[in-house]
Amino acid sequence: MLHRRTRPGRQVADAALDTTGRLGLVPLRWALACLLADIGSVAHPPPDVVGVRDACADLVRRRGGNWRDR
Repeated sequence: MLHRRTRPGRQVADAALDTTGRLGLVPLRWALACLLADIGSVAHPPPDVVGVRDACADLVRRRGGNWRDR
C-alpha cells in the first residue's frame, strides 16, 4: 500500500534528480538524492542514488561549503 501512494512522488523526484544534474543545481540534487535514498527510486538503483548523494556532498565541500553529517 505504501508503495502505491509514494510512486508518483518517486517519479517526480526521479525526474527532478535528472533535471538538477543537467542544470548543475548541486544542493537541490543532493536533497533529492537524500529523499530517494530513503523512499526508493523508480528509475535509479539504490547504489546510484547514494553515489549521487555522496558526490554532491563532496562537491559542495570541495567548493568551500560546510556539510554536517547527522
